[in-house]
Amino acid sequence: MKKYIFLFSIILVVLTLAACNNEELAKNLNNEEFHDSIKHEDTESTEFKIATYQSKENPLIEIKYPVFKNDDINNKIIRYRDHDITEFIKMVKDDNENNLLIIDIDPKQFNDDVYFFNKTKKARISDSDFFSQHNIFAVNLKSGQVGSTESFLKTDSKTRESLFKILDEAISADGSIYPYYQHHKLEEYVNNQANVFLNIEFDDDYAIFQFDSEEIGLPAMGTPKVKVLKEDLIPLMDETIQHCITGKKPKDEKSEPEDTNGTGNSESNKTKEHLSIRELDPNRKMVALTFDDGPKADTTNKLLDKLHAKNVKASFFMLGSSIESYPDTATRVDREGHEIGNHSYSHRDMMELNLDNILAEINDTTSLIETFTNQTPKFFRPPYGSFDESLNSNINIETAFWSVDTKDWLTHDGQSILNEIKENVRDGSVILMHDIHMESVEVVEAVIDYLRTEGYQLVTVSELSFYKGADTLKMS
Repeated sequence: MKKYIFLFSIILVVLTLAACNNEELAKNLNNEEFHDSIKHEDTESTEFKIATYQSKENPLIEIKYPVFKNDDINNKIIRYRDHDITEFIKMVKDDNENNLLIIDIDPKQFNDDVYFFNKTKKARISDSDFFSQHNIFAVNLKSGQVGSTESFLKTDSKTRESLFKILDEAISADGSIYPYYQHHKLEEYVNNQANVFLNIEFDDDYAIFQFDSEEIGLPAMGTPKVKVLKEDLIPLMDETIQHCITGKKPKDEKSEPEDTNGTGNSESNKTKEHLSIRELDPNRKMVALTFDDGPKADTTNKLLDKLHAKNVKASFFMLGSSIESYPDTATRVDREGHEIGNHSYSHRDMMELNLDNILAEINDTTSLIETFTNQTPKFFRPPYGSFDESLNSNINIETAFWSVDTKDWLTHDGQSILNEIKENVRDGSVILMHDIHMESVEVVEAVIDYLRTEGYQLVTVSELSFYKGADTLKMS
């Protein structure tokens, strides 16, 4: 793969956006022309510059991202950028000249090796559809790690309780702001579910929370800065941030899983390549539950809890970019005996890429799966189901599609998901769901109960192929 193929890929997209439909646009993502339109600006740091591209034609596309001295790090960052562009192209509903995509970043240095970037994405995809999203990506110059996550800190109730205690103690110890402090306002700040904690700066030893006027106190408090020790805050950080700070990967931290199959067999019979096939009744009906686009810490972990409680094994088709963001969650999927499949690195349409880029999407994701789990994926599920059978001879992995699309990505409604399954499931079905949507996670128990009532054995994709034949994995 060419060194900067992703860096320049967005340019032709922008210049042809007004004249082409979405499918044609996506096909141009690999063109390297017009790269002089990207400008680089120096920053206060000597480690990186900020690259900015602004489209010359409607719709407006303006993208900012850091460029480091390390090409490997740059390629990882560029993939995130390329993914944002691809998703925008696919979401655009019309040729409205007011459509736009704007991505801005706010850099923060944690220490000599680690940088954080608060990323703000604003997009208009039609006259009536405008949205704004925030996330954080972290870069470790020493280890080469790049990770992206939605919140700087973990968002569970235990973390919020710990954060409140840390901030409350710091405020109480600061005589210049404590007289104006309002306890209930800090509680509101900490427990606000929409808060992803972007108001944090860093110096050598401290994490500094910058609050707005009256956010945690009376007007006389001004806009207070509350310092807490970095070492106290690190345990509360999102797992992606923690691993980027330490430069460590969790592969060697896994413990032996307990037997959750209900068969008396330990998961220790798992090979380094893929999960072993369980002994099942080939004469009974079988169905495979599959989950795409993860892992994602909150939803995937909740799903794993439910699958464990129901004693069900499923297949997870993971994105490489998501594995980088939530490596611990990927590790848990493997540890609990579920099958892991390859779903590409950045969810690009394979039919709109050349062979080199297809192989990079697949191979890089396989490498990440092998890094964070004990599995080598046996199956590749092309994003959108878009794949030419002629490409099978050029990739060293089997393809696996689905036969029941729950359309959870469209409806975000549990009852609709269940209805799709009831209407379409049959012996040998592969059910498509997404573990990044909470509605899909919440309904999974009802799905399992229904399938079992109908006499189905819930199996992995590999098991379904073994007992019912490879044709079950073809697109229905």
